[in-house]
Amino acid sequence: MVLKAAIENLLDRISTVQKQHHKTSDFDIIYLADDSKKNHFNGIKKCRAWSLWSKIGINDKPIVIGSTVWDWFKVRKSWNSGWVGCDIMIIDEGSQMLALQLNV
Repeated sequence: MVLKAAIENLLDRISTVQKQHHKTSDFDIIYLADDSKKNHFNGIKKCRAWSLWSKIGINDKPIVIGSTVWDWFKVRKSWNSGWVGCDIMIIDEGSQMLALQLNV
């Protein structure tokens, strides 16, 4: 799937830059995926959407999380605290829009 490949590529790039600047202890990177048992690349942790909250809890350390919007929907259903602990969320759906929709 193209979207998942794009997410993986972006997280891989973030991880590469993180290592180049010696910031690996400053923040974690998590990829929400259905197959959390399969090891991921470049030090990126994997987690299932429904178990994200129990895995990270409220934490002072920043976390970069990459996923599809569908996985965020699953996270929202299991995150019973009204997004407490989430300071910023960026959702990029532009890559899925048709060119005609971008003209609006």
